[in-house]
Amino acid sequence: MSDLKVARHFYDEHRTGPVMVDLHPTLACQNQCYFCISANEHITGIAHDNFSRAKKLEWTVLKRTIMDLIDMDVKSIQLTGGGEPTTYPEFQQLLKELIPLKVGLFTNGILAGEYAKEIVEACDWVRISLDAVGSEMYKTIKGVDHYHEVVDSIVKLVEARGNEKTPRIGVSYILTPESVPGMRQVVMELEHSGIDYIQFKDVIMRGMKFTSRYERSIHKAVESVSGLGLKVLYTAHGSYDDGATPKDIPQCNATDYVAVIGADGEVYGCCHLEYQPQASYGSIYKEPFQQIWQNRPFVQVSEGLCWQCRFKKTNEVIENLKKIEDGEFL
Repeated sequence: MSDLKVARHFYDEHRTGPVMVDLHPTLACQNQCYFCISANEHITGIAHDNFSRAKKLEWTVLKRTIMDLIDMDVKSIQLTGGGEPTTYPEFQQLLKELIPLKVGLFTNGILAGEYAKEIVEACDWVRISLDAVGSEMYKTIKGVDHYHEVVDSIVKLVEARGNEKTPRIGVSYILTPESVPGMRQVVMELEHSGIDYIQFKDVIMRGMKFTSRYERSIHKAVESVSGLGLKVLYTAHGSYDDGATPKDIPQCNATDYVAVIGADGEVYGCCHLEYQPQASYGSIYKEPFQQIWQNRPFVQVSEGLCWQCRFKKTNEVIENLKKIEDGEFL
C-alpha cells in the first residue's frame, strides 16, 4: 500500500472492518512447489499446525461470511492460498457472491481458463503464477507438468477480457536458480500475449542470503528484458534476515486493516500468523466474522515472526500518521 492509500483508510472514521481480506477457500493444490511458503516449514521457519491440503471452507459458512464482509464495508478480497482457489468446488458461485467487492485472484492458472468468463466478470485483477518457461523447467520447479495448461489459460483470460481494461492480467515468475535462465525467453513468449505485465520476484526462504554473483545475474537478466515491450516488475529481496519490522513499533498497525480467513475457518491477523492455532482470532464456524473482528486482540510485533513483512512500510506510515499534531498547518 502506498502512503496515500494508507492515509486514506487511516482517516476513515466510518470504517468498522478490515479494508482487505485474504481469503483461502481451499488448501488443495495441483502443484508441489518446493518454495511454497504455506506448505513448507523449512521455507519460513514457522510451523503451520493447522495446515492440511484436505481443508476447505464449507460453502454455506463462507457464503454467510461474505455477507458479513459486505455489511462491514470491507473494500477488497484477495482470493489466494494456501491452496489454489480455482479448485474450490463452489468457485463459480464464490465469484458471483463477491461481485459487490473488489476482487483480486492469485492462481496457478491450471484451471483458470475453464472459468475465464466468470473470472473476468468478477475480478479487478488476476495474477497467474507461471514461474517457468517450458514443460521441463515447470516440472523441475513444481513437481508436475501443467505448463501448457497455464499458457492456455492466459490466452483464454485475455480473450475473455477483450478490449476492456479490467481485470488487469499479470503473470508472476518466481526467481529460483532453475528459473533465472528462462527470464528473457518467457518475456519474449509473453510479449504479444495481451497481458499487462510480468512480475519477477525472488524466492523466499528464511535465513537465505544471495551471493553477490547470483544477485548480479538476476539484475543483469532484469535489465535485459526491461526493453522488450512488456511491462516488467521486479520485487527484489536479496536476503532474508529476522527483524525486518522496526523494533520501535510495539504492535502491528497493519492488522487493523487486513485479515486472513483460512481454509480451516480460522481468522488470522496476517499471512505470517496463518494456520497457527495460538494466533487465531476465532472461527467463522463458531461465531460471525463481525464479532470475531470486534473482539480481536492486538498483534504484537515480533522479531522472530515479523521477518520480511509485506506490511513493513504500512506500519511505518501509520506510526508516523499517529504522531501528526495540528494537521491543519501544512
